[in-house]
Amino acid sequence: MPYSTPRRRQLSVPPLLRRPTATLAFAAGILLVWQFTLTTHDAESAVSDLLGVAPTPTLWAALATVVFGATSLAWLIGVLGLSPAQAGLGVGRLGRHVAAYLGLCAIMLAITLGTSFAPSFERVYPLAPTGGPLWFLTYGGALFATEVFFRGLLLFPFVPALGRGAALVGVIPYVLVHAHKPPIEAAGALAAGLVLSWLALSSRSLWGGVALHVVVAFTMEIAAV
Repeated sequence: MPYSTPRRRQLSVPPLLRRPTATLAFAAGILLVWQFTLTTHDAESAVSDLLGVAPTPTLWAALATVVFGATSLAWLIGVLGLSPAQAGLGVGRLGRHVAAYLGLCAIMLAITLGTSFAPSFERVYPLAPTGGPLWFLTYGGALFATEVFFRGLLLFPFVPALGRGAALVGVIPYVLVHAHKPPIEAAGALAAGLVLSWLALSSRSLWGGVALHVVVAFTMEIAAV
C-alpha cells in the first residue's frame, strides 16, 4: 500500500496555497531570504542595530531558526493543515532506522575529523570562535530549523503526488545552501541530502536527521577550535 500523508482539519486558506507548487514557491522565497540576508549577514546587522547590540554568531543562528524553522512550521501546520506528526515531528518508525543513522554519522564524523586541519576547513570553522553554551543552544536550534525546512517542508507535502520520489525535491536546494562550505562538505551535501531525505521519508520522522546534524556540526565547531 503506497505511503500517503493524511491531513487534519485545515484552516480556511485558498485551495491554491495547498498545491505542491505553492509550497515550492514558498520554499524558494525562504531560500532567497537566506541567500540575500543571512549569508550576507545583512539581516544580522539590521536586527543588531534595531536592538542596539553587537552582531554575533548567536544572533545569526537565532535568525536562521526563524527563517528556516518557524516559517516552515507555520506553512506545514497552519497552511497545509498537517499535524506535527504528519510534518515529520513525530517519532514515526525511527527505531527501525537507528543503525542506518549511526552508520551515516560514523562516516560523516570520520570525514569531518580527517579534514579538520585543511585550510579550506579552517577558513570556515569555527563559526563562533568564542562560542559558549548560548551559542550551541541557538546553533542547535538553527540545525533543527534546517531539518524542518529540508526534511519537512521540502519532503512530506510532496509525498501524496510523488511517493518516494519526494526525497529528491529538497536535494538540489540542500546542495546549493552548502555551496560556500569547504569543498569536501559541499561535495558530500548531494549524497547526504539524498540519504537524509530517504531516511526521513522511510522513518516518517526528521529527528534522526536533527540528531545527526547536531553531532556532526558540533564536532566541526569543537575540532576547529
